[in-house]
Amino acid sequence: MLEAVRDVVLSWSLKLEEDGILGEGRTFSQEEKQIAAKNDYSSVIQINITQSQMQNSSSESQSSSESFSNDLRSPLVLQAPEVFTTERLILRRPRLSDAEAIFEYASDPKVIYYMDYCPRTDVSEVMKSLQGKVKQWESGNFSWVLIVKPDDRPIGTIACCVEGHAADFGYLLNQKYWGQGYATEAAVVVVQWAISLPEVYRVWATCDTENLASVKVLEKSGLVCEGRLRCYQIRPNISAIPRDAFMYARVRGAS
Repeated sequence: MLEAVRDVVLSWSLKLEEDGILGEGRTFSQEEKQIAAKNDYSSVIQINITQSQMQNSSSESQSSSESFSNDLRSPLVLQAPEVFTTERLILRRPRLSDAEAIFEYASDPKVIYYMDYCPRTDVSEVMKSLQGKVKQWESGNFSWVLIVKPDDRPIGTIACCVEGHAADFGYLLNQKYWGQGYATEAAVVVVQWAISLPEVYRVWATCDTENLASVKVLEKSGLVCEGRLRCYQIRPNISAIPRDAFMYARVRGAS
């Protein structure tokens, strides 16, 4: 039994040393290896090894070691709902088949006026963007299309990027559906989801100081204006000179 435990410890120590995951610049010293060889494992073991693992064969121990090191190096993947349902809307992940519907509003100069990019000029641009959504989703940059029940044709898009303790969001809406509260309805559910995440303490968004429609959406979504950001963003559809923006946020625990 002791020999089996010693083999496991030495196997783990060599693997951890090889992978460089004992800590920044940390490896087992020769002295620690000698201690392990003498069965004084309490001075050496830096990781949790269950009794069942210690009783496994040499090959099983090696397999466990590889799995453990992979877990340490793989960041936790944030899971987001693929579908939200509100009173009038369904928010779902975009599909390649949505390209034409999205192009309808993404190519509209009035819809894109306050954005930091120019209107799309070809549906292939939208298709390319949709193809990149899978990788973006996996990295914490989520987006959903807005569907008015019971149809399945997108009328807008809302996106939320979770980074560290904060999440920011933005949206687009086909101008045919402006003034009906759809943007607010979508923003409310996304903001509520984001602020409910254990790691998120702040949900924020910005808008051009002249974009009064977005000001109303952000305020109705529970965000508070924190101030004016001078020369914050270039709006290429308006000017090449950076424009001021309002910073809105909802902070967990704030009254």
